Amino acid sequence: MRAVPEEAYELILQASETSGKKRTSLALHALSISKDCADAYVILADAEQDNAEALRLLEEGVRAGERVLGKRVFRECVGDFWLVFETRPYMRARFALALLLRDIGERDRAIDIFTDLLRLNPNDNQGARYELATCFLEKGDHAALEGLLEEYENDGSAVWLYSRALLKFRQEGKSMEAEVCLREAIEENPFVPRYLLGKKDLPARHPDCMSRGERSEAIVYTLDNRRVWKETPGALGWLGAMVSSRSRKGKRR
Repeated sequence: MRAVPEEAYELILQASETSGKKRTSLALHALSISKDCADAYVILADAEQDNAEALRLLEEGVRAGERVLGKRVFRECVGDFWLVFETRPYMRARFALALLLRDIGERDRAIDIFTDLLRLNPNDNQGARYELATCFLEKGDHAALEGLLEEYENDGSAVWLYSRALLKFRQEGKSMEAEVCLREAIEENPFVPRYLLGKKDLPARHPDCMSRGERSEAIVYTLDNRRVWKETPGALGWLGAMVSSRSRKGKRR
């Protein structure tokens, strides 16, 4: 394993606490110290407007991470990858690369990366499974999504519960099981339908932090998944009818 100089890491820590030109300047300084500083490439890619250049930077960041870790880490640390601190810049670079690939339409490449991140780190500290679930819904790969949902069956996040409900609706229509899944999702985060149905305006960007069951989680979920709901015939109408029914029942009580 190759060591990235401590001075470069310190610059990355400083960059994480600032923004704009100062942030990119600190990242460039870190790279002037070590070309193996994967986090610096991620920072520069995040500030890049041109997708092709951002892609190049992230791919270089992944290669930098691979150089630092060496082959032995990839052989011996599978399953506990994130617990090895030195792997994290590499993991962050690959995660950012997969997100960009998905956004520019290279979904299959993104799926391969998210899947491999889960192989390396099944505990999924980065949330790769959430991005993967969205990719499977976009692709229409329901079998793969079923397997993923089962693998993390105890996950109670909005992504998991609403994805499960939408999958059931695609497979079975307005079945009893689909409705049970949707009710569970709404109970966990009742703010999601307001954003999916356009009753609340969405911000342009993800919130800086997110809390489960709160509006912030609903915003993140909707920004990432509104397309799969819109492209599923009848799904939004089904969701709206469920919300209206729950509202009527609540008033009668």
